[in-house]
Amino acid sequence: MSPNDDENRWRGTSSDERIDERRDRMLVACRDIVGKQGGSALAVRAVCRAAGVSPRHFYECFPDTDSLLLATYEQSVQQLLIAVTSAAPADFAACAPDPAAARRVLRSVFDTAISHLEKHPEDGRIIFGEALTNNFLRTHAVMTLPKFMRAVKELTLPAPARQRKARYGSLESTLLAGGLAAVFIEWLSGTSDFSRDDLITYCTDITWAVLSTQPDGK
Repeated sequence: MSPNDDENRWRGTSSDERIDERRDRMLVACRDIVGKQGGSALAVRAVCRAAGVSPRHFYECFPDTDSLLLATYEQSVQQLLIAVTSAAPADFAACAPDPAAARRVLRSVFDTAISHLEKHPEDGRIIFGEALTNNFLRTHAVMTLPKFMRAVKELTLPAPARQRKARYGSLESTLLAGGLAAVFIEWLSGTSDFSRDDLITYCTDITWAVLSTQPDGK
């Protein structure tokens, strides 16, 4: 779609509606470019060409490509979180289920996460690959991935297992986020020698061991 076609398509709509629609198309374009070619391929001209917008329209939505990349990353993380949230029954954690049930739900969470990344490999590259290699995105990923793990913890673990000292809660989420990101990067690369089931089992076992064990000490 050319910029002229874009203008004709949205004639009669409000300015805000046109801006929002173009922004969505640029997010899709960024996800496709970065997810397939890497962050080095992201440029204003490439995004405009893929989204069918003009450079003027680009700068109406984003001050630069870093801002577009961050918005795309946050959208990918949010979509993954929505997917894994669906793996746990409503109010599951609030009911304080027995550990065996919680562990089954945790396994389902990882199964669902892997299924989502298999269907949307671009999200996997952006969340786990680009976020750790791109200098701009890395500073945000350091905060976002631990937050994601804390959300998984709140979603799946019974209340007693979540009653941890605050200083450990932050450390465990950071530890898991870094370790699991490395495992997912290896799996997404296609060079790993472990199966899909191996990946789910390992992630479940390690996450459960870290999140459900009360450390010694005061």
